[in-house]
Amino acid sequence: MDPEEFLDDYTRFCREGYGKKIQRIRMACELTQEKFAELLGTTRCTEGLWEVEYKNHHPKREMYHKLMKLAADKGVSFHDT
Repeated sequence: MDPEEFLDDYTRFCREGYGKKIQRIRMACELTQEKFAELLGTTRCTEGLWEVEYKNHHPKREMYHKLMKLAADKGVSFHDT
């Protein structure tokens, strides 16, 4: 059985490289980390930790849904990554 079968979109998003994905969404919104964090309802520090993948600190599932909505609204796709 392939372990991939047990992963959902959220767990796939949280793999190595999630910081670059978050940064792509932020850049598509043309926002600084501070303004992007405000939009998401978090702190700039937390958003920055996500982007550098510090100690595998990734967004919780609820925040993931906010990020995916922003990505869809801005036309950011992760099918190529």
